[in-house]
Amino acid sequence: MTGLLTLITAVRDGMPFLAEMIASVREGQPALPHIVIDDGSRDATPDTLASFGDTLDVVRLTESGGPAAALNIALARVKTPWFMMIDADDLLEPGYIAHVLSVLETEPTPDLVYGQWREFGDAAARVRWAVREEQRTGYVTSGTVMRTALAARLGGFDPSIRFGYFIDLRMRAISAGANELVLPHLATMRRVHGGNMTIQEPERMRDFLTIARTAVARARSRT
Repeated sequence: MTGLLTLITAVRDGMPFLAEMIASVREGQPALPHIVIDDGSRDATPDTLASFGDTLDVVRLTESGGPAAALNIALARVKTPWFMMIDADDLLEPGYIAHVLSVLETEPTPDLVYGQWREFGDAAARVRWAVREEQRTGYVTSGTVMRTALAARLGGFDPSIRFGYFIDLRMRAISAGANELVLPHLATMRRVHGGNMTIQEPERMRDFLTIARTAVARARSRT
């Protein structure tokens, strides 16, 4: 069962939340390979990762190339048919991996599998930013499962995209005929805090417009 799926994480300066994420991955879940790419962290992230010993497959980069490039490094190390992404500051729901493995064993056709997600944050985060506590379908990185061969065939994540790199890959996958499956189970709790990329770099939200324009052009080229 555990030979089906590998977890992958890209992290930069994730020390405040990283250990909690890893603990959530292991809480009540089958043991899975977990590849973590340290994308040039400047805080104590390397020490946190080292504390887990050889239970993690860690690659440390001396300079940051961005999350998409880091995830491509992780993807190249995956040896299982599917992989699941989990962001360093999010939490995986206990038992969700078991649900996913059951699906992959009984329904071998999905190329992309999504669960549900909710946001959470401490009192300070709730004052400063919107925290979406309602459950939503998980078209986000954390908790999404993708067929490894498909991601490789599509060339992986686009390193030129800072935001929306997963949305871009998903749209390319759909264009290539990928099968999607949405599960009703809660997959991830997404943490809202001052270090979120969408908060730190709001000007990069224009990446989504570029992705949308590219998708439209791709669709027109097929007609």
